[in-house]
Amino acid sequence: DLEIRGAGNLLGAEQHGYIDSIGYDLYVRLLSEAVLEEKGEVREMPFESTVDISVSANIPERYIPVSSERMQIYKKISLISEAADMQDILDELIDRFGDAPRECMRLVKISLIRALASKCRMKKVEHKDSKLIFWVEKPELAVWSELFSKYKGLAFRGGGSFGVECRVKSADEAIKLGVDILTDYTDTVAEIRKEEKKNGKE
Repeated sequence: DLEIRGAGNLLGAEQHGYIDSIGYDLYVRLLSEAVLEEKGEVREMPFESTVDISVSANIPERYIPVSSERMQIYKKISLISEAADMQDILDELIDRFGDAPRECMRLVKISLIRALASKCRMKKVEHKDSKLIFWVEKPELAVWSELFSKYKGLAFRGGGSFGVECRVKSADEAIKLGVDILTDYTDTVAEIRKEEKKNGKE
């Protein structure tokens, strides 16, 4: 039935596909969830961030003409969790299909932004009114203090929610800066946690 109708949102927000593209991974995930439910255990859902950058980001048919191959690459891109994953996919794309077009490069980088923002527990990363904005669930002031010293354009955003913004000239600059800042954010958090552990803190 899924193969006929499509798998709906089983791959995440606004992601659609077919069971032959989803394959064994999704089957195992659904089976695991069913087993946990049967045991009365609740599977903790991972924190998921939203990325809102209005730009053309996709895999053009001219680049990968075969739809099943495009779906496989979309799936791999959706599973990016760190910079090494992104580089592996880019290397595969170049080896199999040649240099990736701009739309595809954007898609890969935006997927990395979403993964890093989720790890940092940021509610949303958006490009709006010529600004790149990071909406944070819980402000890590020590981390932002480090980033403010490195990225001079960063500023706190006023309003009811905690946000940090930086002016950018284009969506492509927003994507690049988003990758850079979030990479530094995760590295800074790791360094702070390591120092806390070294000093005997919880």
